[in-house]
Amino acid sequence: MSPSRWSRWLRRLAAYSGAQAVVLLLNAFSGFLLVRGMSKEQYAWFTIANSLQATISTMSDSGLGSAMMAVGGRVSHDESQFVRVMKVAQQMRLEFMTLASVVVLPVGCWMLVRNDAPFSVACAVSVLVALTGLAAGEGAVLSTMNKMRRNVQILVKADLSLGFVRLAAISAGLLSGLSAVLAVAATTVAQWVQVLVLRRDGGLSREEVETGGDDYKRQLRVVVRSLFPLSLFACVQGHLTTWILSFFAGASEVADVGALSRLGIIFSFAALPVTQLIFPVISTERNPFKVKRLTAVALVAVVLPAVSLCVLCVWFSEQVLWILGSQYAGLKLELVWFLVAQVIGSVATAIWSLAYARGWVRLAWIQIPLTLTTQAVAAFCLNLSDVRQVIMFSSISNMIGIGVGGLLIWRGLQGLKHSVETTRA
Repeated sequence: MSPSRWSRWLRRLAAYSGAQAVVLLLNAFSGFLLVRGMSKEQYAWFTIANSLQATISTMSDSGLGSAMMAVGGRVSHDESQFVRVMKVAQQMRLEFMTLASVVVLPVGCWMLVRNDAPFSVACAVSVLVALTGLAAGEGAVLSTMNKMRRNVQILVKADLSLGFVRLAAISAGLLSGLSAVLAVAATTVAQWVQVLVLRRDGGLSREEVETGGDDYKRQLRVVVRSLFPLSLFACVQGHLTTWILSFFAGASEVADVGALSRLGIIFSFAALPVTQLIFPVISTERNPFKVKRLTAVALVAVVLPAVSLCVLCVWFSEQVLWILGSQYAGLKLELVWFLVAQVIGSVATAIWSLAYARGWVRLAWIQIPLTLTTQAVAAFCLNLSDVRQVIMFSSISNMIGIGVGGLLIWRGLQGLKHSVETTRA
């Protein structure tokens, strides 16, 4: 790559990384406004709604994002074929979203009612979650398409629109008394604004898919089928804390976990440089020595900030809890457990991102039976109505993930070294 192309690529990466950092800050500020501006009961309902939306989004993807990159990448040089792949993916995403909504929303409505939400509120939240899922699905497809086209300016504009509109809507809601319905509606509006920006500047035409669509659908389904078990597993594990407390405890405990989870964005912000700068380089590097060195650098760059943040937050626990508001001032012990779980989760995410970046996922399925077996045993030993013990229970997946992911990376490095030695011989 020529120096001028390197320079353009770095400028694009810096612009997108900077925008992502701003979006994270906007989301953090919006999240803390929600925690401080809502009663615990209302915030508990919003936390459940948030988990429903994330679940539908994950199930709607089910590996489709990776499939789009794989199949679309093969025809990216042919604009008409590339657009055809994106249209097929958009249709599939809508089908997946519809199926996910049919499965998830009735359960979510029951969870809301069980945690003392009026039936009218549960129905309103469910409708808004479905509308948000519809926008998020289209937005995910259009974002992936523009990433592959390297339309950084469009992505930056869309992401910033989402963050600013959501913050403005939440701020307006505070003036009239913020409720769970208004908070979810703010997300819905922001999500649709993002989609409108993507449609206007880098969207797909409304024409029907022509010949070749069935073939691309088969190719996409092959990738989705291979990734669906892990996607579904990650979806369930990611929201296990909220679901367990919704079932075994009550609205107060759900609100406590939801409030603490807002602090997780600090760890996401700390990991942003590694995600945006190091992982893309690792995915394309062929030299085994450089891959090994970059892997070590990436892990250190994730672990050290995460541990440092954990220590600082524990040391200044009163100040950290003050950010969440007086309703959560008594969660000192829960804060410690949550922060430790965040460190474990950050390490697990980094390890699996490395494995996926290199395609070292051949034995990834092992994590599923190992985690489920361990959690089945732990369920008999822990009190699943206690916030601290539920956080511990939910961390089992990440602890096992670190072991399995570490094994996959080690095997991948050994295989890369062996293939290079064979080539030289």
